[in-house]
Amino acid sequence: MYCTEMSASGTGIALNAEQWSAVKTHAAVVSDALQTGTEDFSIELSAQRKLQVRRVGKNLSVDIREFYEKDGRDAPGKKGVHLKGNPVFRAGTAPSL
Repeated sequence: MYCTEMSASGTGIALNAEQWSAVKTHAAVVSDALQTGTEDFSIELSAQRKLQVRRVGKNLSVDIREFYEKDGRDAPGKKGVHLKGNPVFRAGTAPSL
């Protein structure tokens, strides 16, 4: 991601300023999706990148990932960051740079 502390490994993801702005702009909506348990929530950050709210086990989390086309459908790639139990979006704000 744009903040280095959010990218834990070599398969992390770097967001450009426009994509990071979209994350910050939609932080309150992402927070609402987490609080209401909306699992099918998705924001398109670019043609190949999405922010999604997903359920992993019993918990909802935020996943920012690159996608590629496979058999006419979008498939998740290896590059991304999975923010599980992250209180940042629960507060309705995204971290500032």
